[in-house]
Amino acid sequence: MTTHTSESTSRFIEIDGLNLHYHDTDVGERVLVMLHGGGPGASAWSNYRTNLPVFADQYRVIAFDAPHYGQSDKPLSAYQDTDFYSEVIGKALDKLGVKAADFIGNSMGGTISLTLAMTRPELVDRLVLMGPGGSPTMFTPMMTEGIKFLGGFYQGEGPSREKLEAAMRIMVYDQSMITPELIEARYQAATHPDLLKKREWKGHPMLNLWQRLVGANLQHRTLLIYGKEDRVIPWDTSLLLLRLLPNASLHVFPQCGHWAQLEKADEFNTLVHGFLEQGHE
Repeated sequence: MTTHTSESTSRFIEIDGLNLHYHDTDVGERVLVMLHGGGPGASAWSNYRTNLPVFADQYRVIAFDAPHYGQSDKPLSAYQDTDFYSEVIGKALDKLGVKAADFIGNSMGGTISLTLAMTRPELVDRLVLMGPGGSPTMFTPMMTEGIKFLGGFYQGEGPSREKLEAAMRIMVYDQSMITPELIEARYQAATHPDLLKKREWKGHPMLNLWQRLVGANLQHRTLLIYGKEDRVIPWDTSLLLLRLLPNASLHVFPQCGHWAQLEKADEFNTLVHGFLEQGHE
């Protein structure tokens, strides 16, 4: 059995002059694309380290570092612009010869996945969306506690380990997951010199995505996954998405925050595998 590590799967591809980093397990008839969230210091491997090796047994797994994240280039423009990110990732999949794929998207990655389903419907088969951005809350005040922490990381006096730790602790129910080693690794990634240059935040596509879903009539089979204790994108944001996505179902993990794929890794892997395989011979 092949052992898939961050190093063994690491690849680069150039898209319109931008150097995009990704992980690729290379083998498999079906392609599964994994897209990470937008928190400070996030990357494909940090988000999916407990999932990618499991799914690689049956899929060709491709996990991208979005522009501005991980080892991908960090241009001054289009920071957290999920329309731009979806265009870049779509072009990367074209260049890799991928005609269609299932998508797993966490938070910002969920927004990118839904955007691709609208703009490139032929490229998207099934969708697994964990706490995707782009839908308003029903019961929780906006902006949420988590979004305030994440949005403030680069503001005011600038980044600090204390601000990063506070933001990360908002992400999870199980506080033992937030180790000094994890904090330091994410802090180093979040304070790359190119990220500290003054830039315009382009997060609005994440905020108004639901408006573009109205009338889109997306028929993709979709699994929405939330942590019941998510303080960033609460589970009640799923209610409008359930109304707008005719083939969507919902699973809520108890005692779980925003990182369902990490906090509930074994249950998550089993749930998602069953969803992706249902109806496939």
